Amino acid sequence: MSLENIKEKIISDAQKDADKIMASTDKQILEMRSLAKSELEEIKSEILKDAKEKAQAIRNEKIIKQKIQNSNDLLIAKRNIINKILSQVLIEIEKLDEEKYLQLISKQADKISSISLSQANVFCPQDKKELIKKVLEKKYPKVNFTFNNSKNIQGGFKIQTKNSSINLTFENLIEENKTTLESKINQIAFNKIING
Repeated sequence: MSLENIKEKIISDAQKDADKIMASTDKQILEMRSLAKSELEEIKSEILKDAKEKAQAIRNEKIIKQKIQNSNDLLIAKRNIINKILSQVLIEIEKLDEEKYLQLISKQADKISSISLSQANVFCPQDKKELIKKVLEKKYPKVNFTFNNSKNIQGGFKIQTKNSSINLTFENLIEENKTTLESKINQIAFNKIING
């Protein structure tokens, strides 16, 4: 073999080896690309899944917050309506005719029957002072009552002794029975609205 043939053989073998290496490298590159592509698809899929779950969680949280806000707004509106009704009830109580007013004052006065009184200050509205005086002096003739006008009392009266103060105003009567009254108003007013 001549030097030229050896040279060509070496070049030819080197070219074959280079082609094999190139083919192997191309195959490895394709495999790596395929693997990277599938890993990227998995990562992309996980990111999209997480993003959808987070978006759904945020959406659900906003829905829950809105429902809570709507419930709070409804409760506030109901509370305002109930308070207006109770205020109107107080106004209507103050407008009672004399006989009914005396009956109500008498019921309020019964609440002090268990208390031992000898002397007491009575605070009441000026325009109802004589009616209240009539009831208290009839029910408790042995008690020395001093009657005082009070602009802060719309109806009923307060009794004050050395040791205690008893609030028998109509405002207090409504306040004491507020839970029951609210429940009844709620049933009457809002059930009619809901049930037509």
